[in-house]
Amino acid sequence: MTLFKKPKNGEELRNTNVIIGYLDGMAIIENEYGKRFFVECEPEQMPIGTYVDNNAVSPVTELDKSIQRAITETFGKGGDY
Repeated sequence: MTLFKKPKNGEELRNTNVIIGYLDGMAIIENEYGKRFFVECEPEQMPIGTYVDNNAVSPVTELDKSIQRAITETFGKGGDY
C-alpha cells in the first residue's frame, strides 16, 4: 500500500491531502476544502507537509467525539464537523 507520493518534476498532485500535524499517534490531514482525515503513523514515517493518497486516509468523523474535539482544539475547526 502506498501511503504517500512526492510529485516528480512536472507531475501534478492528484489530491491535496496534506499532513498538518500529529495527535496521539495519528497524522492529521486536511484537503483544500478543509475536510480532515487521519492515518495512524509516526512523524518519522510521514513528516508534516507530506501529501497522502486518497485511498490511505479515513475521515476524522469516524473517530470518537472526544478525539474530534481534541483535533479541533489543536488544529482549529475543519470543514467537515
